[in-house]
Parts: sequence; C-alpha cells; structure tokens
Amino acid sequence: MKLRNRVILITGGSRGLGKSMALGCAAEGGEVIITGRSSVQPEWVYQYEQVSYYQQDVGCLESTKKVLERVFNQYAQIDVLVNNAGINRDHLFKDMSLDDWNEVINTNLTGPFICSKAVLPYFIDQGYGKIINISSAAATRVNIGQANYCTAKAGVEMLTKVLAIELPRIGNITVNCIQPGVFEEGMGEELMSREKVWDKYKPRFASGRPGYGNELASSLVFLASDESNYINGHVLEVNGGLMWV
Repeated sequence: MKLRNRVILITGGSRGLGKSMALGCAAEGGEVIITGRSSVQPEWVYQYEQVSYYQQDVGCLESTKKVLERVFNQYAQIDVLVNNAGINRDHLFKDMSLDDWNEVINTNLTGPFICSKAVLPYFIDQGYGKIINISSAAATRVNIGQANYCTAKAGVEMLTKVLAIELPRIGNITVNCIQPGVFEEGMGEELMSREKVWDKYKPRFASGRPGYGNELASSLVFLASDESNYINGHVLEVNGGLMWV
C-alpha cells in the first residue's frame, strides 16, 4: 500500500487516463480526489470509497482555490497534485482559430500553473508536497494539426523543470512529469478509431502496441510514493518505445 495516508488530487480524473490513474492510486491505499468541469459526479465513483469527485475549472484561480479548501477541510492535508486535465482542438494552423488556441493553452498549460500556484501554500505549511504534471509525447514529437496542443505540452515540461529548481528551496517539494505516448484510454482511443491514421501511426511503436491505463497508473504511483523522493525535475516517458519519426 504505497500511498496509504496520502491525499492525491487528480485534475481531469473522471475518465480516460485520469480515471486509470485515480484507480491505481486508490488501489495503493491513497485517498483520491478527482476533478472535472461537470457538476455531475461520474457513476463509477460511487463504487469506490476512496475516490471523491469535485467540480473544478482548472483555468480559473477562484474555482481551484475553492476545491483545495474543500480538500484540506475534509482531509487536513494535500500530499500530491496531479495536473492531468487536458483538451485538444485539432486543426491545421491555417484553419486554427484564436479560440482553438486559447482554450487549449488555458486548460493544458495555464491550468497546471494555476493549480500548482494554488496548492503551494498548503505544501509550504505542511513542509511537504509533490507535483506531478502529465505531459504528452506531443511535447517532443511534432503532430500535424496540433500547434496549440504540442506547444502547451512542451510548456508543461519546461514548467516542470523550472518549478523543480525553485520549489525545493522553499520546502520539501518535488516536481516531476510523466510523458505518455498513445494509450487505449483517453485521447488515444480517438486516434485508434481513425483507422487510416492509426495504420500509419502504429509502426512508430517499438512495442508494437499502445499502452494500457494501468501501465500509466503504476508510473504515477511510483512518483507519488516515497520511493521517488530523490527524483526531481524528471520527465518520465511512458510510451512503449515510441519512435521520434
């Protein structure tokens, strides 16, 4: 039970890879809070005593502060923040609107900034905390039609490295990042549903297959546990050997 007595907040945790990570953390004894934009709690949450759902707009500071206050009032601690919430608005650059750009940047990059900023006072007061950002292979591998998404995820990785240098100076705080490749859950499911696109993409995997949600969850559990306490500023690629070209 690697996460017993740990409180883990996962943004965008209601479905896809966020759900897989939430269940992985709960299985290791963690108290897990997932957030999403909907006011309706996902049905699957009712089956797990260790998982709670709160509504949150990660791009809004006030919404995020309210969620953190709720978490702290309920558990008296916040140990791990997982910045997972993300969206895509894919278009070729010539067709990409300013709204397409702003929505992705606001959720995927400004969201981790806001959430990390808001949780910092709690980490400082308790003298401990972990921030784990969820990036994407799109941060380092060009995808046509994803100027907004690739830019945001590359920014997440650089934000990780800057905070990993700054935050340990003011407390026992580590900041790391997981860079997933394509998984059967989440956005990967959409990619695999486009047969012609997937047939061209699939040969890029050295493993010959996409990942499974539990394989990403185990990586998160490791970074959220005491086993990773001396790891800081690291971007962990979990992609089955996804080639660069």
